[in-house]
Amino acid sequence: MLKSPCDHDTLEMISRNGRLLGLVALIWLLCSLQGCILELYDSIKSDLDITLEAQQRDQLKTRTEILAINYVPWPSLSVQGDASRYSPISLEDPLQTVKERFLATVAGVLGLTNVRPMEDPRFSPSKMRYGVAVSELVGVFGHGYVIDFQTTSWSLTVWGDETIWQFNMTNAAAPALLAYRARARLIDLDWGQTRWQTKCYVHTESHKGEEWVANDHALLKAKRDQVAALCGEQLADKFFGKEEPDSKPPTY
Repeated sequence: MLKSPCDHDTLEMISRNGRLLGLVALIWLLCSLQGCILELYDSIKSDLDITLEAQQRDQLKTRTEILAINYVPWPSLSVQGDASRYSPISLEDPLQTVKERFLATVAGVLGLTNVRPMEDPRFSPSKMRYGVAVSELVGVFGHGYVIDFQTTSWSLTVWGDETIWQFNMTNAAAPALLAYRARARLIDLDWGQTRWQTKCYVHTESHKGEEWVANDHALLKAKRDQVAALCGEQLADKFFGKEEPDSKPPTY
C-alpha cells in the first residue's frame, strides 16, 4: 500500500530536513556577515592615523637596525574621464621615490645611521588590499623595527577633493587629475605593534586626456615626480607630529 505524500513519516522528514536547511542557511549567513565584518575592520584599521610618541621617535637611533621596505608598486594607472580612452596607461606608481624622500628627511633630522632600505619589493599584490599583517612581518623578519610603505591609490580620476554627488559618473568627457595616495607604518616586531601609521594624499590639477599622454606621457611623468616628492614630505611632516594646514590635499 502506497503511503500518502502527507503521512506522518513524510511530514517529519520534511520538517527535519527543513530545520537542517535552515541551520545551514543561518551558518552561511553568519559566516558571510563575519567575513564582511572582518573586511570592514581591516579597512578601518588600515586607514587609521597612529601618532608616534616623541620619546619613541627619539629612541629610534638606539636601535641596532631599522628595516625600510616597500610593497609591490602598481604597474599602471586606473583611469577615469576622457583619459579612459587611453586606458590602460602603463606607468608605475612612485612608491620607491616616496620611500626615499621620507627616509632622507627622517634620517637627516634625527641623525639616524641605522636605517637599512631593502630595494626589492616585498610580498605579492594579492596581499596589498589592506596591507600585510603585522604578524606576517614578524614571521618574515623576526624582530626589530620595520618601516613599510604601500600605495593605496594611483589614478587619473575626476574626483579630486569634491564630494561624490557633485559629479556625474557617466560624464566620460570630464578632464582627469593625477591622484596618489600611500600609507606608511613603523612597526615594532618585538611587541607585534604598529607604533606609527599615517597616509599621504596629493593630486594635481585637471588636464585633458590627450595632454596626459602627449610626448610619451611627458606630463604624467613630470607630475608623478611632483606628487612623489610631496607625498614623501607629507609623511615626514606627520612622522614629526606636524599638523596639516587644512583637510584638503594640496593640488599641483
